[in-house]
Amino acid sequence: INANPELKNGVQEGMAIKIPNTGTEEDEFFVDEILEGRSVNIAMMLPFKSKNDSLDFNNDRLLNITTDFYLGALLAVDSLKSQGLSINMKVYDTENSESISKKISSRLQFDDIDAVIGPLFLKNVKEVSKNLNNSLIISPISTKDHSTVRNRNLVQEMSSKENFTVEMLAYIKSIYNKQKLIIIKNDSENSEKQFNRIFEEIQALDSTQTVEVLKPKDGYIHPDVFKVFRDTLDRNIDNWFFLADNEEAFVNDVFNNLGVFPDVDELTLFAFETGRNYEKIDNNYLSRVNFHYPSNSFIDRNSADYKMFKKKYIKNYFAAPSKNAIEGFDITYDILMRLATSPDLIDQGKTERIISRFNFIENTSGNIINQGIYIIKYEDLELKVLN
Repeated sequence: INANPELKNGVQEGMAIKIPNTGTEEDEFFVDEILEGRSVNIAMMLPFKSKNDSLDFNNDRLLNITTDFYLGALLAVDSLKSQGLSINMKVYDTENSESISKKISSRLQFDDIDAVIGPLFLKNVKEVSKNLNNSLIISPISTKDHSTVRNRNLVQEMSSKENFTVEMLAYIKSIYNKQKLIIIKNDSENSEKQFNRIFEEIQALDSTQTVEVLKPKDGYIHPDVFKVFRDTLDRNIDNWFFLADNEEAFVNDVFNNLGVFPDVDELTLFAFETGRNYEKIDNNYLSRVNFHYPSNSFIDRNSADYKMFKKKYIKNYFAAPSKNAIEGFDITYDILMRLATSPDLIDQGKTERIISRFNFIENTSGNIINQGIYIIKYEDLELKVLN
C-alpha cells in the first residue's frame, strides 16, 4: 500500500502496481548479452501506404513518422547482426487499416515469429491481438490505454497518462518538504477526472495544510485571480502548483500568468502528462516556474551514444535523425537484445538506450507495459533529468 496508495480504493483494471525492489541495485539492470547460436524472428507491421499513387513526404506526417521509425529500426537490426545475432525480418504494410491489419495477422504464418513490432495505432493493434497469441505484439508509439486488449503478449512501449500520473505522484511524494500545495484545474470532464485522481494524494502529503484550488470561471481563469493569489503568497516557502489538465488554451493561460510572477516568489509547476501543447510556451516561462513533467524520452545531444547514432544515420540516409527515428532504433534494439536472452520480458531489468528507458512489468489486465519514464525539469533554460 505504501508503494501503491491508490490500492486503498481497490484494484482497477489496467492499473500498474509497483512492487518494491528488495534486490541490489545491480540486479535491477538488464545486461546486454547475445547467446551463441541464438536467432530471432520478427515482423514489422507499419502504415507505409505503399499502394498510394504517390507519396507526399512534405505534407503526410504519418508517412514521415513511419519512414523515420523504420529507418531507425533497420539500423538496430544491422547493429545487432554485426554483434553476432541472427535476425530474420518480414515487413508488412498495414496501410493504417484495421481490416488490412486483421487480414495480415489472420492469413499469414506467424507461428515462428518471436515478436511483431507494430502496428502503430491502438485500433490496428486490437485487430492483430485477436489473431496472434504466441508472438509478442509490440505497440511502439501509442500512449492510449491498452488495458482493454486481452492479450498477455501485448507490450505497450509508451507510457499512458495513467502511468505518467503514477510516476509523477511518486516523485512528488519523494521530495515533498512542507511546500505550499495548489492544484490548478480546468472545467472540462477530463480535468475533473484528473483533479479527483490527484487531489486525495496531494492532500495526503501534509495533513496540517489545506490544498488550495484555482479553477476557471466562465471558461477561463481570469488574470485577476492569479494576481490576488500572488499577493497572498508566503515568500518564505516554495509554492507547488499542479496542472490538472493538458488542454492548450488552459495551459497557455497558466504559463502566461505564472510565468510573469516576480522572482521573489518561489514557484514550481508540475504537469502529469506531456504533449505538443507545451511546445509553443516561452522557454523563459518554463524556466521561471521550474516546470516539471514526465516523458517517454529524453534527448541528450551531447551524449556519446547520440553522437554515434547521428553520425551513422547521416552516413546511411544523408539526413539527421528525427526523434521517431531514434525511437525506432531504441525500441527495436532493446526488444531484440532482450529476446536474444529470453522470451520473457518481465523482470529482465531496466535498460537505457539513446533516448529511451525500458522497464517492463505486467499490469492488472495481464498486458506488459514499459515503466521507463523520465521526470524532467526546466532549469536555467535547459532540461535536466531528475530521476
